[in-house]
Amino acid sequence: MKLVLTIHHFPPNFNAGAENYTFRLANWLINAGHEVEVVCIESITQSTHEIEAKRDVYEGVPVWRLYYNLAQTPDPFRWSFENPAIGAWFFDFLHQTRPDLVHINSCYLLSINTITATKQLSLPLIVTLHDFWFVCPRITLLKPTGERCHVPDNVAECAWCLATEKRRFRYAETASRGLAGAMAQNLLKSPVGAKVLGIQPDAKEIAYRRDILLKALKQADIILAPSEFLRSIFLEQGLDPAKILFSRYGLDTGHWLSSAESPREASEDLRITYIGQVARHKGVHLLVEAYTRLDLSKRRARLKIYGDLTVFPDYVQSLQNIAGSTNGRPAVEFAGRFDNRRVAEILRQTDVIVVPSIWYENSPIAIMEALTAGTPVVTANLGGMPEMVHHNQNGLLFAPGDAPDLARQLQRLVDEPDLVANLAAGAQPVRMIDHEMEQLFSIYENLLP
Repeated sequence: MKLVLTIHHFPPNFNAGAENYTFRLANWLINAGHEVEVVCIESITQSTHEIEAKRDVYEGVPVWRLYYNLAQTPDPFRWSFENPAIGAWFFDFLHQTRPDLVHINSCYLLSINTITATKQLSLPLIVTLHDFWFVCPRITLLKPTGERCHVPDNVAECAWCLATEKRRFRYAETASRGLAGAMAQNLLKSPVGAKVLGIQPDAKEIAYRRDILLKALKQADIILAPSEFLRSIFLEQGLDPAKILFSRYGLDTGHWLSSAESPREASEDLRITYIGQVARHKGVHLLVEAYTRLDLSKRRARLKIYGDLTVFPDYVQSLQNIAGSTNGRPAVEFAGRFDNRRVAEILRQTDVIVVPSIWYENSPIAIMEALTAGTPVVTANLGGMPEMVHHNQNGLLFAPGDAPDLARQLQRLVDEPDLVANLAAGAQPVRMIDHEMEQLFSIYENLLP
């Protein structure tokens, strides 16, 4: 079978969840004897908005990397989701390649023109949803103020949300406790009002974006969602329930240097660990604040944070400022980046993994890795996370965005001697990659003529 996979970015320069998912999917298909080519965006800051394509091979995976300049397009906001230049290139590419099937893992940066080009050639199409890009211009359903959103019917609310990415509007929103936004949204309903405020895009543009993106998504033959929560968001937007399927990611442990079944290293201290992106939407600040609230008079605890500290240096500095007030407890250890092959080793050296995200995570790899290694997880009762972590069974849940409640859950682990072991006994391996790939390949075969 010949397949084309698309994703907004691809390794080695980009290694987030969706990128790594597409890489391992391509690897699995190639190892199974299929022909695969990946199309991704490598840069949107080139000298021109014209598409430049370069082909290379990354660890056995053929990759077409596209370069263009989004800022120099006729309308950067419109072209961010509807890019005719990419559409023309992708149509020609598919016409020459003649794949049996196209599997789109993201239209972010690639635009919905990859969908329309695929269907113009009457090719079978699968779309995997990894986030909320089709309904949220900010992708995360998280406002710049940190407030979560749930796809508002009033698109003027989305226009104001985008405006608050600029400091002056965000300050007005917080200083007025939302009054500025309520007033601005009325003005944003008309192009004249939006022009007076100096805000673009306006509500009309947001409405157009949402309408055309959902229409494009509905052209897919099958849509996959890695969490029931993500699936429910799109069902609310009118997608056909028979077309959008729940399909949990499968975990790949083949690269781990040691077994997930190795015994945990003993420690008298409670070892708390975070593994992931060190960014505000990941809620690391909640964890650091919760740690400073712990009563360690009867038992010590230690907090170690793994993740790249160079991407958001201001945020890291704010974390270090919070961690500075540890009141005599062991200092927070900022361990930085690590080789993902060492995951099992790191999990053996911890008692609990914390996933404190403030956005609607769907199927975090950190949770899947921890449970597979028999490590309890403390996470927010939000999005797809409670689908995997069950309170008092294989972990603990806390109220989203609530550092004091996170501290209360961690305090239980400090105070109750047997709780970690009881939760660890309930932490069972999750779905593995071979099971996911077998299901996915079955879907592929059913779509072929």
